[in-house]
Amino acid sequence: MSTRPSFEIQTRNAPKELLSDLYYRLVGLAWRYLLLEAFLFYLFVNLSFGLIYYLLRDGLRPQNLSFLECYFFSVHTFSTVGYGSIVPFSSVVNLVTVMEIFCGLVSMALLTGLCFAKFSRPVARFLFSKHILITKYRGKRAIICRMANARTNTVMNAEVTLTAMFDEVTPEGIRYRRLEDLALERARTPVFILTMTVAHIIEPGGLSESLIGCLDRKEKDVEFLLSVRGMDETLGQTIHDMHVFSADAVVRDRQFEDVLSEAAGGAIVIDYANFHELKK
Repeated sequence: MSTRPSFEIQTRNAPKELLSDLYYRLVGLAWRYLLLEAFLFYLFVNLSFGLIYYLLRDGLRPQNLSFLECYFFSVHTFSTVGYGSIVPFSSVVNLVTVMEIFCGLVSMALLTGLCFAKFSRPVARFLFSKHILITKYRGKRAIICRMANARTNTVMNAEVTLTAMFDEVTPEGIRYRRLEDLALERARTPVFILTMTVAHIIEPGGLSESLIGCLDRKEKDVEFLLSVRGMDETLGQTIHDMHVFSADAVVRDRQFEDVLSEAAGGAIVIDYANFHELKK
């Protein structure tokens, strides 16, 4: 069980655009790493300008400043606080302060933009079952799994796709990873609030039946990719998520435990404690 395909992808000699790639990398960073990199950049810039001020300390008043005092002057200048306890009077030092103030304003603007981009980016909270089952479903043999909306809001027009991924070799001897969408009993729901069972009916002689045989023989490295997307009612933006079921996640001839019940007064109760559980 995993959230990404098991195979590793390596790229070589790919064209890169430094600025756009840097932006995507920073937006995709976890908050702790983004704040850590911002702090390290802040520390590096102020240490660098502090060293410059220390080397040019004859252009600062009062005279004979220590490196620590020059560093704190750099911090005050970078953040445009300007307490006034240290004052530049030479043209060279004033030019350095202009450069640092500009660097500080641009840095703050970029960091603010990155934080806003991360805050405003919608993030789905879909819950996927740990197992994918090959079992009876409504009297027919089927591949089933289930998912849930872990938030209390509504996802509109949710669309689900179940894709089989497996290795294949062409008659020319070229090996590639084949992806085939499996037909679902229900691939779309107008309102996704509770849980949803994703089911593919196994047709005799069909692709899914042959893939089950490959699972039995441990051939072709078969995996199942479940992807979902929909409109977040709260944010009015499209959200999406995916989950990959490896061969180890396949369980045969079992059923999921019930997670829905009715409370007093008619309210529907979802018990996530049993979401991943299978009936004995």
